[in-house]
Amino acid sequence: MPKFPFPEKIDNTALAEFQDCRKFFYWDMVRRIRPKGSNIHLDFGGAFARGLERMRRAFYEEGKSQEECEYLGLETAFEAFKDVEVPEEEASKTAHGLIRALEVYTDTWPFETDALQPARFESGKYGIEFSFAIPMEVKHPETGNPIILCGRSDMIGEMKNLPGAYYVVDEKTAKQQRTRTLWDARSQFMCYCWAAKYHKIPVVGAVVRQIIMHKYDIPAVEIIITHPDWRLERWYENAVKSLQEMIWCWQEDYFSYNFSSYCNTYNGCHYGHLCTAKDPEPWIQIDFRPNTWDPLLRVETL
Repeated sequence: MPKFPFPEKIDNTALAEFQDCRKFFYWDMVRRIRPKGSNIHLDFGGAFARGLERMRRAFYEEGKSQEECEYLGLETAFEAFKDVEVPEEEASKTAHGLIRALEVYTDTWPFETDALQPARFESGKYGIEFSFAIPMEVKHPETGNPIILCGRSDMIGEMKNLPGAYYVVDEKTAKQQRTRTLWDARSQFMCYCWAAKYHKIPVVGAVVRQIIMHKYDIPAVEIIITHPDWRLERWYENAVKSLQEMIWCWQEDYFSYNFSSYCNTYNGCHYGHLCTAKDPEPWIQIDFRPNTWDPLLRVETL
């Protein structure tokens, strides 16, 4: 019997990890370890998302002015970021950079005139934040319950000039702009669109808004992606197959190593020295902490 439990909740990130490198998935989602310390990119992106969500709720749900909602959003973002330790070599993802990123976003896409508005559903609720937890057809190998697919996008939006044309919306802060081709093939947005359609929201694709964190300037870029139904079905079939393969790996207690290009992704995999050590256990005790991330709550639980 394997030593460690199989995860009951899976998100698209975990699916992508497994497809890229089974050993990476093992360390992160089965062994449940992550490097000690914080991740400036995740912390910065999280604070940006919280600030922007607070702005939207203040504007659309509370009826506040653009100026008022911007103040509330900046306050929320700064509160989320205030205790983050920014590495000395980080030039753009700082508290000042966070404020500038939110200012650039609202200058580029002011809420009142933005062509992309939060969807307004029959219930009267706005599509500000879209979270989902969907039981998959694959059963958990220990409990027998369906494995739960979880996720969250920043908004379900509707184009002003195309009533009824809904889009999954995701805002990102990044060091460099990604091309449309990379977003077209990114499983994250196929997953979100599939989940929206599962919930009977007739999305036609995704809108990705990128805030590019350069040292001296912060460009804002929007890319619109269309995902037809056949592509979403292809994604789902692939996800089911990956879940089945995960379970096989877990039952066999064997997750293969990549030993290829993925090992050098983003300046090197942070599990790399575990994969090249004869005995990884001492390194785990020194360099790693428990991974308490909950993909449903989208927070560290400890």
